[in-house]
Amino acid sequence: MEPIRVVALDLDGTLIDQHSKVASQTIDHLHKLGLRGVTVVLVTGRPFEAAVEILADNGLGASTGVPQYLICEERDIYALDQAEYTPWIERNTELYNTEKALLEQARAIASQLSESAPQFAFSINEPAAQEKRGFVELRCSDSLTARRILVELHNHLDDSSLHAVRNGRWIALRSRLAGKDKALAALIEHLEVPTQAVLVMGDSQNDVEMLKAFFPATTNNADAEVKTVVRQQGGIISASDSSLGVAEVLTQIFD
Repeated sequence: MEPIRVVALDLDGTLIDQHSKVASQTIDHLHKLGLRGVTVVLVTGRPFEAAVEILADNGLGASTGVPQYLICEERDIYALDQAEYTPWIERNTELYNTEKALLEQARAIASQLSESAPQFAFSINEPAAQEKRGFVELRCSDSLTARRILVELHNHLDDSSLHAVRNGRWIALRSRLAGKDKALAALIEHLEVPTQAVLVMGDSQNDVEMLKAFFPATTNNADAEVKTVVRQQGGIISASDSSLGVAEVLTQIFD
């Protein structure tokens, strides 16, 4: 196995637990990785401001030097520069505008879904949030309902510029040009690191393509489909949940 030079971590359900906390063991590991010259990347669907706040609340972030990069909204890349995160403005803006141009199509698909599958109860993010973030998001009653809706959505998206990604009980209608895997691939190309030297950890359906593209690991709480992908790729599945599971994987690889 080639030495790992980049560690990319999903946030919810992976780096943080259900209380938005990072285990102290994991924090210690991440700081040590920074000292070893290993690049740490946070890869999340959350907006930039929310991700930065969670990191700071856990003794991580720009002031500590770790992570060195953030991927937020499953699209936008930010690089740590002189104790603050700065956006890749040109790339981020271009992809945001691409997604925003698809909003009317996404709204129409969400409306069609309500009519064709009234048995599924879900709410849709407010138009102001759609405009700000660039995409439509469905909030389902639970993750099982979200899985069923995801299957139904495939009937509406076959020939579309959109695709649907699920994270727990949330489903986002996104441009096919956006996604954790694509953003991370762009960053890894920039860093000139071979894919086999990149460790990726995630726990939900929206992490699957990213896990397939690099060396994968996941935690005990991950979706069954995620664990299947990690096994098929010869990756690591921790015995512990979320943040403690991250510490377990990092110990196995680096200690």
